[in-house]
Amino acid sequence: MSGVRWSFRKMQRGEINADPVQEEFFTPKEGLADSLVREGDQNTLDAHVDGQPLRVCYTISSQPLEPQAAEKYLAGLEEHLEPGGVQLRLRDEPARYLVIEDFGTRGLQGNPNQDEDDPPGLPSESKNHFFYFWRNIGRSSKGHTDRGRWGLGKTVFPAASRFRTFFGLTVRKSDGRALLMGQSVLKVHSIDKQRYCPYGYFGLTDNEGYSIPVEDAEVIAAFKSDFHLQRADEPGLSLVIPFPHVEEINALQLLRSTIRNYFYPILSRDLVVEVRHGNEKWVLNRDSLNDISTRLDWKDSDTSKERLLKLFDFARWSISRPESEFVALQQKGMNAPTWGEELFPESALAKLRERFEKGDRLALKVPVKVERNGRPIKTAHFRVFLEKDPKLGRGEDHYIRQGITITDIRQLKDPGVRGLLVVDDPELTSLLGDAENPAHTDWQEKSTKVKEGYKHGTFSIRFVRSSIRHIVTYLSAPPEGLKEDLLKDFFFVDRPDGPRMNEGQGGASEAPPPPPEGTPQIPPAIPPSTSSYRLEPLAGGFSIRSVPGRPLAGKAIELEVAYEVRRGNAFKRYDRNDFDFSRSVFTIATPVGANVADKDANKLRFDITDEEFEINVTGFDPQRDLKVRANVRD
Repeated sequence: MSGVRWSFRKMQRGEINADPVQEEFFTPKEGLADSLVREGDQNTLDAHVDGQPLRVCYTISSQPLEPQAAEKYLAGLEEHLEPGGVQLRLRDEPARYLVIEDFGTRGLQGNPNQDEDDPPGLPSESKNHFFYFWRNIGRSSKGHTDRGRWGLGKTVFPAASRFRTFFGLTVRKSDGRALLMGQSVLKVHSIDKQRYCPYGYFGLTDNEGYSIPVEDAEVIAAFKSDFHLQRADEPGLSLVIPFPHVEEINALQLLRSTIRNYFYPILSRDLVVEVRHGNEKWVLNRDSLNDISTRLDWKDSDTSKERLLKLFDFARWSISRPESEFVALQQKGMNAPTWGEELFPESALAKLRERFEKGDRLALKVPVKVERNGRPIKTAHFRVFLEKDPKLGRGEDHYIRQGITITDIRQLKDPGVRGLLVVDDPELTSLLGDAENPAHTDWQEKSTKVKEGYKHGTFSIRFVRSSIRHIVTYLSAPPEGLKEDLLKDFFFVDRPDGPRMNEGQGGASEAPPPPPEGTPQIPPAIPPSTSSYRLEPLAGGFSIRSVPGRPLAGKAIELEVAYEVRRGNAFKRYDRNDFDFSRSVFTIATPVGANVADKDANKLRFDITDEEFEINVTGFDPQRDLKVRANVRD
């Protein structure tokens, strides 16, 4: 491998010291394997060649690389590791590795020697993907309809290595060239008083110190053999991550992460994922998904085998629905989209309610306006699927954009309902992609890309994001009369002075005599449905939400909270030793349409900024009942 080695650019006097921090954007609840799977499979879906079967293979080495072979890939790197922030010594560690390969893709296209941006306006298929993959951070060649476009996702590959290093071999569909390169992401560091850039490259170096990939057939053949790659000459990309974090990246975690994040394209036959470790091999496809899922251990996860099997059955049903079975909702006007019963066709809502209550599965097609600045208004569509499952203690909702599950959105609180939202319309996937955080786990309606790129973009995202919750609300049959004990096991609501619930048409009756001492108190009734807000229980707290058609934007909501007492006025008997909102134990969240204006002792004030709002307050003793007093102020 003459001339093939690691090189780090020498920094010039006056250059700013800036250590890479991009991996901080990727901290999913399920760990490093989740980030790796989300990024690897997403890139594969984006690079898919039409008409080709799409396959991703993860191989965990069962034996370390031979020391003599490892030496070839370490030359020039070791001296930079400790100064660059890696406290482990290469030669003291067995050279285990993880391989990620995709098949049915186009590989990294573009001139490998390019050192500046593509000219503006190039279509995605003409852009230099090689340049943007290897030589850019936080900048991407991906277009508006691709799944990822932050340019940060690839930082998970060096983060998966204990030595912050990875290699990549690409075979390109356009010209058949095989190109091998490597990257190490350390910190700004000094060796013998010479500062070095944090980014190092494995490959060849030209006369100007510019790193270029290896194309030598013998070197590439040795690389394939040393790391036991499956790739022969098929187009695609093979990544090798040496010294992976094996405590987080193992076969179980890779399988579970793949199932959670990509069950939908697997069930729709758009993706097959293989995981190999030693002599064991798992192939996740539409036919094997149920069987493999039931054989995995899900004890420390947020789901179970039973819930997954029901979800897969529901997803299969949704995938197979013909267009004729969808109930098409209506779009009202061309202003910012909002939810209301008028979006349902005349007489359709009553029939849908009847079917929903009966237990029928429902499929709906929902229109939404998308208006990119400087472009004509487009009407996009997304699909919502609903079913009842009495065994669900709380609602279960899943949001999928172009096959990726957006895992951090949880809107549905209604127990016994499962919802699935699927977005494939290019206009809407563009908007939602711009709203996603770098890890692609949430749709953030106030993101800079949305604010600067779209008219009413925030409202369109909110409309989509809350759609399952709103539709379930409209489909839930209204109760016949007020159920006064509906929430008594969770918290009590103190109503302002006014008519009592036992008042009839003939006038108010006298208040009943006080109960004998020791008799349990009957909680006051929940405010009637004419309220302009909705108060709901949460684990360890409560939630206040907007009511469709009764806007409070521009007003404020004042809350006073106390633990219920057996006798006397709970609010007068409040003590700071009970709880204090200024303490960090409380979580006061306003995910939509509200801001915290003030908090002190047992009182909160929120400014309502949008027609749709949500306020969640948690951190109370779950063993005690709450009494909540709410007032709307101008």
